[in-house]
Amino acid sequence: MSDSIWRHFSVLDEYLLRIQYLIETYGWYVVFSIIAWYFIQPYVNEMNRKRSLEESNDPKRVSILKEDMQRARIKQRVLLQAQQAQQQQQQNA
Repeated sequence: MSDSIWRHFSVLDEYLLRIQYLIETYGWYVVFSIIAWYFIQPYVNEMNRKRSLEESNDPKRVSILKEDMQRARIKQRVLLQAQQAQQQQQQNA
């Protein structure tokens, strides 16, 4: 039984040694990449924000949205007029 426990420890040791090797080999690359990303991130966010603003102000998109808005307002106006007519009928009855 103790033989099986030691076998599990040897497997665990093997994984830990692999992790240690990866950290020793690539650790500084990871650290410098994280630091670089930390300092670059604000510029990337600003570029994305500007691109998003430009896309949202695109004249084609704005004209389509205005048409949709006009259609929705007409529909609301028709519904409101129908409700008002129905209320007037109920008051006159």
